[in-house]
Amino acid sequence: MLKIKFTATYDGTAYYGWQRQNTKETVQGTIEKFLYKIFQKEILTIGSGRTDRGVHAKRQICTTTLPKKVNLVKLQNSLNSLLPDDISISEMAIAHPDFHPCYSATGKIYRYHISTKKILNPFERHHHFHYPYALDIKLIKEAIPLFIGTKDFSAFANQVGKNCKTPNPVKTIFSITVTEDSGGFSLTFHGSGFLYKMVRNITGALISYGSKRIPFEKLKAILESKNNIHNLFQAPAHGLCLEDVEYSSCGN
Repeated sequence: MLKIKFTATYDGTAYYGWQRQNTKETVQGTIEKFLYKIFQKEILTIGSGRTDRGVHAKRQICTTTLPKKVNLVKLQNSLNSLLPDDISISEMAIAHPDFHPCYSATGKIYRYHISTKKILNPFERHHHFHYPYALDIKLIKEAIPLFIGTKDFSAFANQVGKNCKTPNPVKTIFSITVTEDSGGFSLTFHGSGFLYKMVRNITGALISYGSKRIPFEKLKAILESKNNIHNLFQAPAHGLCLEDVEYSSCGN
């Protein structure tokens, strides 16, 4: 038996999220389908976390256990030749026996892309949330410190326990960075981990504040309530991308 670690990169537009489902096309299910074709037996994978329907990933870290030793370069090439064009395996290596793509993670980085152009570029439609309305970026930057640090983010999670780690609503956000360009901006979230739909809910709240639909006092009260009963605007899935997953030096 051989435990390997690999990195999956994918455009999530055509998939019902990462996690395998019996009747719907998912990224994990697609990878496992072609692993079966190669090995002629079921090969299960584990990812660093779930991404929802329509969410993308540059570096989804995964592991699997193979029934025999193989040439990993040949395996990677074979798998990539079978996978559809919107999924690729960019890295593959032998994993440490104790490595787990989710439990060994020390941090994750997500980026949310927002287009503020009057007319959306068709090539961006699957990767940017189009918001062509009045939006004050200065207000968004003003509100960001409210979310930095170790806090109970229950109010910004659809389901607190729906992730691969212990269902603990207390997470640490190290930073949220705003990057502006001529067509809009992106929000980069760097944290210890994120609850189910937490990034999309915080993004939606920041957009609501930046468009002056809710006051700062309400934004603060929602966070402090620790209760997701506020019917927040949730930013749509297709603007979100899992950029990277971080591990300690021994987590290889």
